[in-house]
Amino acid sequence: MVALLVGIGVVALAPWGSVGEVASPLVCPAGSTPDVTGQASQTRPDWSPSVNQGAAFDEARGRIVYVDGDGETWTFDVCTNTWERSRARVPGFGEYQAGDLVYDVDSDRTIGIDPDGGVNVFDATSDRWTKDPGPSLGIIRGAVYDPVTGLVVVAHLADGGDGVLDTLNIYGYDVDTGEGRELGTVVDVWNGSWMFLLGYSSESDELVFHGGYAPAAGDPLDTHYSGASPTTVLHSLRTGISTVLPGGPNLFSPWGAWYPYATGVDGAVVTDGEQGAGNDGTHTLCRFDGEGRQWDGCAVGVAAGPGRVPSEAAMTYDPINDRLVIIYPLGGVWAIDLDTGEWIELVG
Repeated sequence: MVALLVGIGVVALAPWGSVGEVASPLVCPAGSTPDVTGQASQTRPDWSPSVNQGAAFDEARGRIVYVDGDGETWTFDVCTNTWERSRARVPGFGEYQAGDLVYDVDSDRTIGIDPDGGVNVFDATSDRWTKDPGPSLGIIRGAVYDPVTGLVVVAHLADGGDGVLDTLNIYGYDVDTGEGRELGTVVDVWNGSWMFLLGYSSESDELVFHGGYAPAAGDPLDTHYSGASPTTVLHSLRTGISTVLPGGPNLFSPWGAWYPYATGVDGAVVTDGEQGAGNDGTHTLCRFDGEGRQWDGCAVGVAAGPGRVPSEAAMTYDPINDRLVIIYPLGGVWAIDLDTGEWIELVG
């Protein structure tokens, strides 16, 4: 089975609308210019809400699938740094948030979980969305692809039996059969409310959850999250065992939004360079080391990034160029080199 992570076989780059044969590694065609900024004047998404996981990397085509705030579907070519607008639109688009997009490798579909019920499925070959039935999962806290079962795994808040949504459950969806089922409950560290599913670790075969906030003096969130320090939970779908690891980056901004995270790696979070610093153009990259079962340290980027707060953006992993791609409202795109921490402007 093909997996999402670096170092494992992925699908070869093919033209948009067709699927390539299995090969490794995924590469850009000869003559591509992935490090050259694309034209600022190109047609791009008009507007997008501040959501997480609003983008997913389609490994069969080497493009990012992105849904904007109007429900329109776009693709971003990471080899040419260009946007292309699809004919497809998310069905029944209303208050649907474009977050929690996941590319399902073995079905070659991009999945969007509708928190109000049902599963939106995007077929890039036919360039259309369809709506599969499904339960209303309510408040969703992230989704990833599990290469062992081939399921899209969704973290969501559930009623623990006291009428309160305070239990963090795991739901699995099989797009090939259209069936889903609950897969268990994660150890409740934060009363379920503020733990997010950040990724899947191939090294340990565990889901990576993280949450937490370390409030500073005078922080407006201090009254809400006092003493709630960052915590990571590793959970095995195979054994049902959760392991709690204290520490890690702050996941929440001082103004209440959560920072964007990417799930194509074990887990990565981009925050402001200084707690509460706001829009200063410097950001901190924190990446989870699945093999070492720890955060690899948080380093401020070598080069200043965009003068934008990262919580406004959607982020996903680009396995072709081994970097994180951050998409801001109005279609501005940046990348972070995972080796150097440097920022690259992909679309101005």
